[in-house]
Amino acid sequence: MAARLALLVSSRRSLPTLQPLPPPRALSRIASLLVTSLLAVSFLSFASNASPLRDASPLPDASPFPDASPLPDVPYDQQQPIPEPLASLQSWQSLQNVSSPSSAVPPASRLIGAAGTAHLPAATLLGADGTAVLPASKLIGADGTPGKVFSWGSYKVVQRSSIGGPMFVFKVLPPRPLLLWAPATSSPQSFPVVLFQHGWATHNYWFGDMLKRVVSHGYIVVAPQMYPLIGLTGAIYEMKGSCAVIRWLKDNLKDWLARHPILHRRTKASPDWSKFALTGHSRGGKVAFGVLRELFCKSAVAIKAQFLLDPVNGGGERSSFKSGDSVLTYVPNSIQVSAPVAVLGTGLGGSCAPEGDNYKEFYSDMVDPVWKFAVPGYGHADFFNNWIGPGITFISKHFCKNGPARKPMRVVTGGLMVAFLQAKLLGDSADLDDLMANPGHSPVPISQPVTKP
Repeated sequence: MAARLALLVSSRRSLPTLQPLPPPRALSRIASLLVTSLLAVSFLSFASNASPLRDASPLPDASPFPDASPLPDVPYDQQQPIPEPLASLQSWQSLQNVSSPSSAVPPASRLIGAAGTAHLPAATLLGADGTAVLPASKLIGADGTPGKVFSWGSYKVVQRSSIGGPMFVFKVLPPRPLLLWAPATSSPQSFPVVLFQHGWATHNYWFGDMLKRVVSHGYIVVAPQMYPLIGLTGAIYEMKGSCAVIRWLKDNLKDWLARHPILHRRTKASPDWSKFALTGHSRGGKVAFGVLRELFCKSAVAIKAQFLLDPVNGGGERSSFKSGDSVLTYVPNSIQVSAPVAVLGTGLGGSCAPEGDNYKEFYSDMVDPVWKFAVPGYGHADFFNNWIGPGITFISKHFCKNGPARKPMRVVTGGLMVAFLQAKLLGDSADLDDLMANPGHSPVPISQPVTKP
């Protein structure tokens, strides 16, 4: 018996020994590796989306309002934008499994809209059963043409980044990384300039699809990246950074367009600084409004118009955390603005655009001249591109409350901005007046616009 026990003990398998926990230094190395990997993914995402030869929204959605920007991987000098109403109808037909007639000519009443003018060729306007694919009112613009300001404009778009390109084009490097979109022209032509401020924890390229719609109507748009990752610097830092970017653009934007080898070959556009607008989303709207009010710095160029996208005065008097950089007074009609301002809000802002600090307070505080638009069925993140990076796209769609799709919000935002800028920078108020009187002409339902004249 003793011999058997001795044999059993001597032949038993050795149990695996537990490995000790790594020392604190090893843990810190693991954490550093994870952070480095996250930054690398963020950088690669930025590089892929900011590429001038790629559309920043490669993934389609099932919306009847497809983005008219060209397909990805097509050089800009070969792109042929699709007219927005035609693209909308084609998408709508595909969703309804309706094919267009090949030869039948429908009754004239099918083609005439409220303005008494024909909209589109019969083959694109009508379905196989001879009925209108979309209500006529959805296709009417101020001049009776199909959704002019909500359609893709007449210009192709050239896009460039201030990083990753030839540095010799800059006499002085910009104070922040910049994304530039400009209309493609073969002859010298000047265009109004729009500066766009992104919001907290976002990136400038996330808004590329929406901003390109504005550019296609004849505007030069520049979007600075105010910080590399999250944005813990505060709104005052961003306001001063915005003023620094405006000073740099005033001195260098014309040379950037003229001296960059690719930009110079694709466009002869130049900035018209007598027509300058400042816009921003979320905290970027707060930053833009602070610059307009000259609270912490003064713009080197006179701001002639401002369009704020779901602005948020985070850290204001009504916030649980007071940041000391509020741009509002929370007193109705207490802020006399120096330029026309329009605020565009969403109905699903929720915690991302909380009541008491959102677009309603901006409109309430301001007096003459100010306009207010609202899109009730969409949310704070619906201004973004469909695709903004691996993982980030999923987070952005669950962090804030969203509408059914993002493209309709980008379409209506681009159209409203173009209508407002046309009126305040170019003196053409036909489309803005039409939308104020007939909000149903918007392809996406909007609340009745209001103004303080």
